[in-house]
Amino acid sequence: MLTLYRDALRVRSERFHDLAPLTWIDAPDGVLAFRRGEVECWVNTSSRDVSVPHGQVLLASDPQSTEGVLPADAAIWVHLS
Repeated sequence: MLTLYRDALRVRSERFHDLAPLTWIDAPDGVLAFRRGEVECWVNTSSRDVSVPHGQVLLASDPQSTEGVLPADAAIWVHLS
């Protein structure tokens, strides 16, 4: 968990220094998603897997998240290309 937080702080300082506005994304029930600049953050609080956007995975709380699917109770940050 400590490594995840450290990685999140590093990615945040590298990618969000331009202060682009935050935009909420329509997402399935139980999923919180927003976009800031070219990065999307998806948090799946549901009990089912959901598809995530394709792009460079910057941070994932679950290793399976890197395969285009966000498992239940997981989060991912994706840089859109």
